[in-house]
Amino acid sequence: MGDEQARGREGAERAAPAAQARDDLVADLDAALGRVRRLHSLQQVFMAAVAHDLKGPVSGMRVLLEHLRERETRRVPAEWRRARAVLEENLDAVRRILDDLGYLGTVTAGSFEPAPEPTDLAAIVRDVMQSVDFDRRHVEIRLDAAPVVTDPGLAARIAANVLQNAARHTPGRAHVWVTTGSTAAGARLAVADDGPGLPPWDLETLEGDDSVASRRLGGLFVVARFVEALGGRLAAGDRAGGGLEIEVTLPGEGPDPGGSPPPP
Repeated sequence: MGDEQARGREGAERAAPAAQARDDLVADLDAALGRVRRLHSLQQVFMAAVAHDLKGPVSGMRVLLEHLRERETRRVPAEWRRARAVLEENLDAVRRILDDLGYLGTVTAGSFEPAPEPTDLAAIVRDVMQSVDFDRRHVEIRLDAAPVVTDPGLAARIAANVLQNAARHTPGRAHVWVTTGSTAAGARLAVADDGPGLPPWDLETLEGDDSVASRRLGGLFVVARFVEALGGRLAAGDRAGGGLEIEVTLPGEGPDPGGSPPPP
């Protein structure tokens, strides 16, 4: 009996350092994770603050360009008018990016408070499409009613990013299909194209928290975070005939707790 007790004590003494090392490692990992989370939170706060501060100068430049446009005469050279129009378009693009950054900062920091109200996702998409330049792309549209209770402002940002993604990252004569409708899960927006699509690793990144993504993935990464904030679902995958298909579903009951056919 004495020998067994002695061996037991020896075993416990040998195991104690290993257990202590394991506990120290867990504590170190917890501390490191806490630091990462604090840095991430500070990053989001800084990003939202920068976006807010830049909106003033951008808006001022936009107002100046509008003033110049109002004072234009026929004697103004055509290339000047074209340059002014390009500047207006670029400033509008910068303003949209700043709006997205402001939203993203509050969403990822957990401080975003949605303001849900009854709306129609089809109407939101119809309005957004007026500001999206598809150039020579062939766009087929089917906007069936998609009633939903959600935050209309953030829903519009989602639609804008998905549509602009298709407009910017497909060949000049690509086909784009835009559909909305209602399903059992809620309101649905699907945008498909026959462009280059996304590689598998980028599709996987959409479902994670890795913000280091390709140029095309950038806007969709923002969309993924916005959809999550509204309690919805984002699905991205290869289109059957080649290209990319993005599907956004917003829950019928809104962020506070349809039957359109898929594109060809």
